Amino acid sequence: MPSSEPTAGTNLPEQLVRLTRRMHRAQKRHLAPLDIAFTPAQSRLLRIVAHYRGTPPRMADLAERLEVVPRAVTTLVDGLEAHGAVRRVPDPANRRVVRIELTDTGRT
Repeated sequence: MPSSEPTAGTNLPEQLVRLTRRMHRAQKRHLAPLDIAFTPAQSRLLRIVAHYRGTPPRMADLAERLEVVPRAVTTLVDGLEAHGAVRRVPDPANRRVVRIELTDTGRT
């Protein structure tokens, strides 16, 4: 006799979606007192830049870490830059390379 309960394998995708939504809501609650309205992708980019070792990361480095195309990183950086959380800085060794560093606001 078939069970009316979904099996763990068929329910897993739904559980992951619910978990992701809960995490996003918790993140919004956590950032609300700071009056920050970053998207989850922007928050992830901030965390990557904050924990990057050595010189600030290049846009290409961020795209690789986020597993997205470089154009998507440009959009994320544009939003964060508009909030004053990051800034673009030229690479002293290669003028065609742009690096992304946190501002004091971004560190907060």
